[in-house]
Amino acid sequence: MSLRFKLTSFYALISALILTLGGVVLFVALRQSLYQSFDDALREAAQLAISQLAGPEDNPRLETENQRFEANLYGATTLTVFSRKGQALDRFGTIELRALLEPGFQSVGGVRVFTQTLSGGGFMQAARSQLELGKTVARSGRLLLVLLPILLLVGFGAGYALADRALRPVSQVTRLASQIAASGHYRQRVPPTPGDDEMARLTRMVNAMLERLEATIERERTFALSAAHELRTPLAALLGRITLTLERDRENSAYQAALLELEQTARQMTATLDALLTLAHPYGSAKLRPLDLAELAFEVIELLEPQAQRRGIVLESTLECSELSGDPSGLKLAISNLLENAIKYGREGGRVWICTGARPAWAWLEVCDDGPGVPEGDLERLKQPFERGHATQHLPGAGLGLALVGAVLEDHG
Repeated sequence: MSLRFKLTSFYALISALILTLGGVVLFVALRQSLYQSFDDALREAAQLAISQLAGPEDNPRLETENQRFEANLYGATTLTVFSRKGQALDRFGTIELRALLEPGFQSVGGVRVFTQTLSGGGFMQAARSQLELGKTVARSGRLLLVLLPILLLVGFGAGYALADRALRPVSQVTRLASQIAASGHYRQRVPPTPGDDEMARLTRMVNAMLERLEATIERERTFALSAAHELRTPLAALLGRITLTLERDRENSAYQAALLELEQTARQMTATLDALLTLAHPYGSAKLRPLDLAELAFEVIELLEPQAQRRGIVLESTLECSELSGDPSGLKLAISNLLENAIKYGREGGRVWICTGARPAWAWLEVCDDGPGVPEGDLERLKQPFERGHATQHLPGAGLGLALVGAVLEDHG
């Protein structure tokens, strides 16, 4: 059973209960109102007849010749005047019955009777048949019994139409997911739903997710192509050097020089592969433990001090205790990349500053140099893998440094 039919059936059941309860209440209220109006009319007829009485108090008579009296009399009402002993003194109308002479309303054989005491001790009795009133009430009941099923059918159809319209975006999302799963074409989108309700937000969220997915896939594809290109160049050089070395017999010194060159190329490839493996490391999988960021920075400074001395760069540090929970190897890699970039691309014979500190909820590290810096607008590009500055293309490197730093930081939240 589809969700549309389930929702429609549920709405129909609730509507049936509401309509049935409403119909019963309406019928009871209508019936009560009709009978109350009927009784009020009988009372008014009796009071009007009393106002038309003439003659002595012990033998009153109706002045039935009064046209105003006949015009204002309510329908086929029979009026009877009784003496205090119960003797009928005068009658206007055709209904003949014997009802108790007790003040108030009573029903006798399908006739409604109202009795009122006269000031002289007699009685005025107004009577009218309830046949037409009963027919009216019955017609109203039959009309409700006919209308209720029709209203339920109309409500069922309208509910199904509304449920279909409300759930249409869900069907579109389902169809789109099936198409993407079957074809792999992730560039498809769900038609946007106008408005700002839950379904409109659902379609926007799904489209945003698909856009994010497309961007991730395209980034990974570009990354794979760039990685293949970066590895292909040193591999080609490596194979070329091996082929050249094996073309003819050489002296030991030539073989040694060739092997040193091959070793350097292999080390560069190993470094690139290590960086690629780090970038491929899933986010949130770092093994965190308590550590001091200042201690890690000090270790990196000691490691890179010789590299800085070769360029005549002075390393200055202000290392304050910065305790946090982190992955020491990942953080050392990030600090090393930042500091190595500052040494490699900073001003020769200049200075590089490295500082650490702590705030109540987080620790920070900053690396600065007095070199030319990054051109405005290039920073976001340089955060991507295999992207390098235009003025540094001649220097060794694969363009993975800042991408590695970003991956480590994201891994640490």
